[in-house]
Amino acid sequence: MSDGRIRILMVTTSLGGGAGLHVHQLAHSLDPERFDVRLAFAPGYPRDRWIEREGIPHTHMRWRRTLHPIATIQGAQDLLRLLEIALCTTAAAVLLFRRRAA
Repeated sequence: MSDGRIRILMVTTSLGGGAGLHVHQLAHSLDPERFDVRLAFAPGYPRDRWIEREGIPHTHMRWRRTLHPIATIQGAQDLLRLLEIALCTTAAAVLLFRRRAA
């Protein structure tokens, strides 16, 4: 199911602060012809609207920047779901490649 672009998942706690600005600038500047970029972050900052306006694919995570054990577990589950999709896609590509090589 690959279109030849390099898939990148950028994960950050939120888009607030310097790390959020860096992730946003990096996602915005990568060539969409070469890279399939998706952001994963907890919502709640003004920069979230920038991502939506620019049409950058993203997933809202359920974790928080403050200590909150339940939200941390929920956010970890969200991340595992995203990684599971990526791992399944990669595994399917490897199986397809092996069949073609045989």
